[in-house]
Amino acid sequence: MGAGKMEGMKSRLAEILAGKKEPCLKRQFGEILPDSEKKQGPPKEALEFSGSEKKKLCLGEEILEFFSDSENLGKAKHSLLVAVFAWFTAALLLNSIFSGLLFSIAVFFAGFAVQLYCQREKRRNYGKRVEALLPFLLMDIAIELNLGVDFLTCLKSAAKQRNEAGKEFKRVVLAIERQGATVQEALLQMAKRVNSRMLNRSIVQLVAVFEQGGKTRPGEGIKRIATEILTRQKIESRLFSGKLVVLSLLFIAISAIVPGLFQSFTIVGSMILQLRFTALQAFITIAVVFPLIDLCILFYIRNRTPVFLRS
Repeated sequence: MGAGKMEGMKSRLAEILAGKKEPCLKRQFGEILPDSEKKQGPPKEALEFSGSEKKKLCLGEEILEFFSDSENLGKAKHSLLVAVFAWFTAALLLNSIFSGLLFSIAVFFAGFAVQLYCQREKRRNYGKRVEALLPFLLMDIAIELNLGVDFLTCLKSAAKQRNEAGKEFKRVVLAIERQGATVQEALLQMAKRVNSRMLNRSIVQLVAVFEQGGKTRPGEGIKRIATEILTRQKIESRLFSGKLVVLSLLFIAISAIVPGLFQSFTIVGSMILQLRFTALQAFITIAVVFPLIDLCILFYIRNRTPVFLRS
């Protein structure tokens, strides 16, 4: 066999091992190439992170962002103080320093996880509030651009809106006029502040309109994104209305029907089934347990309500 054919076979086998051919051929010819060519992986440009690795990177960024804020660092110190207090309390109650230490570590990490979750929810809710009235603001920008209004003037008009989206555009205008930032940099800073995928798409379209311009109707792309956001909100409201019917029936059942059935069950059970329910237990169940369940249902309904429907 000639040298040219040998090099052609090696190149074909390299493609097989790189995953470009059938997996069975890759397993069959995996031992032919030299070790130096086997260990050679894909180029660096082709490397991508998996879903779990992306989640780890996002979690690491959130932890760094959490500790970069002085207020959050103070909250972590408070959690540490609570953990130390829990250590001494558990050590006295359990008569074991080691058990108290384990309990305090669990308390510290539980408090840290709760604060990190609250930080994430706060940022997510803020992004939802900005996204709630964003389509109407984008519609105004698109109309003004189609009328031939200057781009910066459109941003100033959007900054006059008295809502979260208007406040963010006001920060963009201030960054351009007072801090000397470019339009692209100011919009990119807004994208970093607000956790919203639809806002990121809108910013990309705004930057494209600002950089290209010169079209007959430059606001049509922005108008399409605003229409898409409104369509998504309409779909979310329909889905939520279906869930709200079921949750409302559950709330009525637990607040009105289940307590009456429980009282009947305690009376009949104490007479026939010889169940032992004291008056205090029945009172606590009716006056405390069922109202707590109702409050949990109301909190769940409020938490699942889309932000654009809350106000």
